Amino acid sequence: SRKKGKASRRKGIMAAAHRVPGARLGEFVGQQVRIVGKISNFDGDNATVETDGGTAVKVVGINHGNQYSSQFVEVIARVQDANTVQELKAVSFGETFDLEMYNVAIKYASGKYLYLC
Repeated sequence: SRKKGKASRRKGIMAAAHRVPGARLGEFVGQQVRIVGKISNFDGDNATVETDGGTAVKVVGINHGNQYSSQFVEVIARVQDANTVQELKAVSFGETFDLEMYNVAIKYASGKYLYLC
């Protein structure tokens, strides 16, 4: 059915997007990832998001600008290079997201305990 097709596409994008620390983007060039960070700059078309340890990631091709109106954002994107991603989807994480705790969880989930995910 038509509804099932749309849901499958959305699920496919989400399932294929690994949660990664910004510092490891270079390992995922050409792949879909999820990054979470604090917005340090937004001009309507591009943004700079500060991820783990202050790693600055440039987000280009923004189609969902209203999601960048809060302090924190999750970006599902295709990695272009070690510091740049092409947005596919974005989700506002509000003003009080605990980025430090998230980074600890991602460190473990994308490292030593990757086999559990």
